[in-house]
Amino acid sequence: MKFSNRLQWAVWIIAGGILLCYWGLYNGYPFVYPDTGTYVFSGFTSQVPIDRPLSYGLFIRHVSMMESLFWVIYAQGILTSLTIYLLFRYFLGTVNPALFIGTLAGITACTNGSLYVSYIMPDLFSPIFFACLALLLLAEMPRARIVLVALLGWLSMIMHNAHLLEGLILIVLLLLASISARFRAIVPIRRTLTVGLLVLAGWLGVRAIHWMYSGKFESQQASHVFAMARLNEMGLLKPYLDRACVEGKNYPICAFRDSLPDDFLWSGNSPAHKDGGWMSHRDEYREIIAGIMTTPKLVKDYLIQALNGAFNQFFYFRAEDTGKWLVNTPPYGAVLLHFPKELVLYKISHQNHRDYFLDFSGMNTRQQYLFFGLLVLFALVVSNEWWKNRVPPGPRWFLIFCMVALVFNAFVCSAFVSVTSRYQGRLLWLALLAGFMVLYTVRGPLLDALRARWDQR
Repeated sequence: MKFSNRLQWAVWIIAGGILLCYWGLYNGYPFVYPDTGTYVFSGFTSQVPIDRPLSYGLFIRHVSMMESLFWVIYAQGILTSLTIYLLFRYFLGTVNPALFIGTLAGITACTNGSLYVSYIMPDLFSPIFFACLALLLLAEMPRARIVLVALLGWLSMIMHNAHLLEGLILIVLLLLASISARFRAIVPIRRTLTVGLLVLAGWLGVRAIHWMYSGKFESQQASHVFAMARLNEMGLLKPYLDRACVEGKNYPICAFRDSLPDDFLWSGNSPAHKDGGWMSHRDEYREIIAGIMTTPKLVKDYLIQALNGAFNQFFYFRAEDTGKWLVNTPPYGAVLLHFPKELVLYKISHQNHRDYFLDFSGMNTRQQYLFFGLLVLFALVVSNEWWKNRVPPGPRWFLIFCMVALVFNAFVCSAFVSVTSRYQGRLLWLALLAGFMVLYTVRGPLLDALRARWDQR
């Protein structure tokens, strides 16, 4: 690509990134979530949180230049815009500014993609991570672009604990699938190994960052509490404690087995917050988790609950109401301390002042219709000969990858984390983009077929 073309596309990618920040700009300030405060404080103090990577906190600190959180969402928008450009370039084979900007406008208007870009949260890195995996596994790219995509994928992976877990499980599944010659014909083993190296680099990267700042070579210290919370949500914790405590297990949590709160993670009444806090219960909770996962009946119940939760999570992707986070909340405190010049903008944003202007019902409805259309399109692409013969391999396999990713993400979240709308919502727009790419490649033959059907009538 000539320098002038590169410069032109750099301008379009930046413009597309700003467009993807629409909801944040409309709000009057980047959206915040309760976890936003933890991320900002960790980045500015360089203290490793016990429940999440330090990486996104450092991203906020350096990208904001310690001046403005607007710069964070601009960077997030540009990274998302760059990812979409790469997907078009290597799966469609061609891209032009009108198609590119038009697609970004469609994502902004009809999906919750812009909303996740506009949050001071690492959620937007989930679709970027999966998009990079798709490019590395399925696309033919020159070496320089492979390096760029791998770096973008690595950056996305280290931002969230879920990415580390999903990357690890995914590479195990890919290696198992590579036993099949048919699978290797689609995804050569060298590409699977490339993704394996990326996943390894992600795990080592998070641990190395934590070691540099805390001296502990760990990715997450509080995984035992999250696992206990999920087992409690599934209704498996109390039955196990009822038996184990009677049989003589002297767990401190036995004193609370008849009063376990629904919100095991954050409730002030949770035993996890008593007798020294999360870390003082590590050995106790790990022993309990191992006991549950080695009890056949409870393992069966766990799998049933995980599958039921996965079905629920697969269809659970609505944009949530944002909520107000004012005085005495972590996000407010983070802005007050580290971005005091923006405190007025924060307080008068729609989220914190006039939240009735933030109506996502129309967007949720449009996204819901698009999702069910996507399911129909996917069924046609994998089962109908007309679609099989006319959709090029790149968009077809990218659509299949995205649908598998939605199922995979739903199951992992259900089995190990929780069932929450934003966990699936942050990834859905990527699958909808894959569906649009398929329709774009067959627009000519599809219109001809529809005209022929109309003429026959």
